[in-house]
Amino acid sequence: MFWKIGDYIAKLQEQEHKAGKDGIIGFEEVWMFILNRLLSDAQSDHTELRTSAIHTFANLMIHHGNSLGLKLWNTVISDMIFKLVDELLESFIRSSRESSPGPSPGLKDSAALSNETGRTK
Repeated sequence: MFWKIGDYIAKLQEQEHKAGKDGIIGFEEVWMFILNRLLSDAQSDHTELRTSAIHTFANLMIHHGNSLGLKLWNTVISDMIFKLVDELLESFIRSSRESSPGPSPGLKDSAALSNETGRTK
């Protein structure tokens, strides 16, 4: 659904731009609503919903990213993408620790890595 709405909004923006009527409709607010909703769904415990939201978000950025202004792109990158990556990594680390009672051989903390490479903090 969000893909179709985003696609429609991008087409409206393009038509408005071609007609020389830039800025009449508040497209940034609509884009922010769509993207925020997708990012909210991307943090769901339901794998299918999470995967679908991330896929739709990525496709909207790939296909309609040129519709976003510089200010909106800055917001998307700093407040959305980085935040989502941080939250997904924290969730992954948390679930990894909960599923294994001891330290995982594949996941090492920064102190262990520093000792192996001879670096100190």
